[in-house]
Amino acid sequence: YAMADQTFASVADGEMTPLDRMRLSFHLAREDLRRQDWDGVERNIANIDLGKTWLGHERIHPEVEFMRAELATHRGDYIAAQAAIDRIEPKAPMRAYALFNLGVAMRQSGALEQAAAVFTTLGTSDAYTDDALDVKQRALVALSLLNRQRTQSASAESILGSMPAEGRYRDLALTS
Repeated sequence: YAMADQTFASVADGEMTPLDRMRLSFHLAREDLRRQDWDGVERNIANIDLGKTWLGHERIHPEVEFMRAELATHRGDYIAAQAAIDRIEPKAPMRAYALFNLGVAMRQSGALEQAAAVFTTLGTSDAYTDDALDVKQRALVALSLLNRQRTQSASAESILGSMPAEGRYRDLALTS
């Protein structure tokens, strides 16, 4: 990875088409995200501009918006994170992951009301894939724990009781 990053950085501007530069930046940003190299994510994602459609609408790629949301969440810019998440189609599993991560970060920062709102949004959203269903159920458990933390035990128990019995988190959460 380091060699690819160094090689890419040393290529002169005129030697690579803007599309190729953007493609390479995308793959480097993915790897930076995996490594949690936030400065690398920011540097590489800045090179990604998908332009506009022939109707003048901004082109959106769910993985690029996910990376933007993760970077903003990590930096504590929850408004920018939510804006990036809002650009991800509701049916995309990456939206569920980004929302969950935003809720966790908000809870850790002490923004309990905002975290509860994010977990509620995720917990009431439709799940179109197994991954999204799994994240949705984790959000419900997180919301239940958050409600316990806010001394709203009845609400916490109600949330857990409403979880589907076939989910893998309900029994674990009910015993905690």
